[in-house]
Amino acid sequence: MAEMICVAQSKGGSAKSTTAVNLAAAYARDKQRVLILDLDAQSTTSDWLGFHDAENQSDLLECMLGDMELQSAIRSTSVENLDLVPASQHLYQIHNHLADEVAADTLLSFALRDVLTSYDKIIVDCPPSLGIAAYNAMYACKNIILPIETSFVAMRAVRSMMKVVNLMQERRDESINILGIIASRADMRQKSCQQAIDMMRESFNGTVFDTVITDAVALKDAPAHEQTIFQYQPSSKSAKQFQQLASEVQSRLGKGRMKNAA
Repeated sequence: MAEMICVAQSKGGSAKSTTAVNLAAAYARDKQRVLILDLDAQSTTSDWLGFHDAENQSDLLECMLGDMELQSAIRSTSVENLDLVPASQHLYQIHNHLADEVAADTLLSFALRDVLTSYDKIIVDCPPSLGIAAYNAMYACKNIILPIETSFVAMRAVRSMMKVVNLMQERRDESINILGIIASRADMRQKSCQQAIDMMRESFNGTVFDTVITDAVALKDAPAHEQTIFQYQPSSKSAKQFQQLASEVQSRLGKGRMKNAA
């Protein structure tokens, strides 16, 4: 049965898609079967993995509406063990399509039911906003990862997300877990960056991952080559950081160390 992880943030520019793609790639590199779902109409994850026809390709919306089986929307990527359900521009209209559906925020859970035993990990890249798409992902996955820029302003977005998760738990009496907060795009040359990380650790006691994803040219360049960091620069500092992050996430999921853990 797949372990499911939702990568979410209500604020753009948080390295959300960077986290989703490279975390998925780290698990695929560990010989785990991974499915990444692109629920973001901007299609960053889909473009990164080589799927550019955002106007015409099938997407999660059709699966959530019951118009097609999820298995039919899955595409193989250039990364061994990593599959993708790409996004399309139809997702911009997801609220209009789902607003009148019964139990609209649980439709993704229903769509996923037939593929849960086919994968070890399912990772969802959410849109950079709070709405019906993000609620579907959080209810389906139960485990939420929050990337955050290392700035004092960005911490407000995390607090907002935590409030939303608490309300969702109260509403459905379900266990939805913030698995951890990732300090991303960190420029450790800046004193203010380290100060922001220290404040994050103090404010969100025990929730912030030890691994910090530092700002790097390789991470910015890899999407242009349609490669994960493990394909583009496998020996880079960024690749090692994402491998470490994957091990930390695995530990919090309660399944021990990865094969390729440092």
